Amino acid sequence: MESETLQNRQQAVARRLERLNQRRARDRYFRPGGKSGTGTLLYLHGGGFVSGDGAYMESVAGLIAGQTGRCVRCVDYRLAPEHPCPAAAEDAEAACLALWREGTAPEKTAFVGDSSGGGLALALCQRLRDSGLPLPAGWIALSPWVDLTRTCGGFDGFLSGEDLARWAEQYGGKLELRAISPLFGGLAGLPPALLFAGGEELLRSDAERLCQGIIDAGGRCELTVAPGKGHCYVLAGGNQARADFARMRAFLDDVLRDTVD
Repeated sequence: MESETLQNRQQAVARRLERLNQRRARDRYFRPGGKSGTGTLLYLHGGGFVSGDGAYMESVAGLIAGQTGRCVRCVDYRLAPEHPCPAAAEDAEAACLALWREGTAPEKTAFVGDSSGGGLALALCQRLRDSGLPLPAGWIALSPWVDLTRTCGGFDGFLSGEDLARWAEQYGGKLELRAISPLFGGLAGLPPALLFAGGEELLRSDAERLCQGIIDAGGRCELTVAPGKGHCYVLAGGNQARADFARMRAFLDDVLRDTVD
């Protein structure tokens, strides 16, 4: 049935909890059942930088592992308002560097994030670039939130402009919001990107401006805007989601240089 979620149809996924580099947070690791490609996806969860518990992370990371045929490490980063910016980015960078020290090469790593996690994936790429560190092979963002300065109202059935403004203030703390918005953090010198957005969601413009900005800066970016769909629609299942996971697999096969049958 079309209403059946992808979560109910995914492969069996092995899961374990472990600490990366003696970090306080426990990062979850998922391995797909059956054949899998080499390399690891570093997953950064959504939740407006203020939420995102273990159950949510496990659901999405398990889905991504099962649908892409790739191992997934999801990062349990600190949340605002108790831990405002740059705590999340610092934790994401620490998890990434620990993963590489464990033996996964940067060219065999890709970042994946949904909503605020998509923005965090971009911010992590920028932190690595600006520090002269290696970059991942590519990154994928579902409905990325990359402009924290937005002040418009509206409601798309899932997010409201008021929600975004409140979360941005909590995440930003005393920092200026434009300065911590990855859309304005420089889009040159980034690895290839694959973006998705719903045609009816508030964050559609974030994805469109981000994609065009990367292309204008000389980078590679592909964007799928699904008509009639909402925020992070890819995670809800249906024909569109199946087609988009096929796009993800093709993108990962390309940038990681390893095909999953």
